[in-house]
Amino acid sequence: VHFLAVGLLFFWPIMGIDPAPRKPSYVMKMLELFAGMPFHAFFGVAVMMSSTLFVDSFAKPPASWGVDTLDDQQIGGAIAWAFGEVPTVIVLLVIFSQWMRSEERIARRRDRAADRDGDVELDAYNAYLARLAGGKSAPERAPAEAGVPVDAGAQDDPARSGSA
Repeated sequence: VHFLAVGLLFFWPIMGIDPAPRKPSYVMKMLELFAGMPFHAFFGVAVMMSSTLFVDSFAKPPASWGVDTLDDQQIGGAIAWAFGEVPTVIVLLVIFSQWMRSEERIARRRDRAADRDGDVELDAYNAYLARLAGGKSAPERAPAEAGVPVDAGAQDDPARSGSA
């Protein structure tokens, strides 16, 4: 029961889809998920690579079992490592899928708003491109739009006036 409770407490903020006062971002959820991975891996690999038994009471099982206790412990370490990482990868895929669906929903919402109200940023960008296509480059256009004549500085700068 303890492991189940701790697992639920760990995964609830990561996987929880319930309303919360402040939900972590998808990147934060992934970082939180990755934070526990080294501990699962370390424990599983430490048990798997051990050359001595951790618990002496299991050193001499009944002969009828036909068990090599060290080999059994190493297999247990491999299983612990695998069962610690496989759910993590599955949860990572679920979080990534939720993130992509969220981005698609946001894009659809913005598209609907742009269709309904017009896209101000897109209109401004298209007007800017139209001005550029009209033959004026950005440096030539900027002083003229500010109310300063384009040739106003040409008298002071010989390179701009065309005389050397």
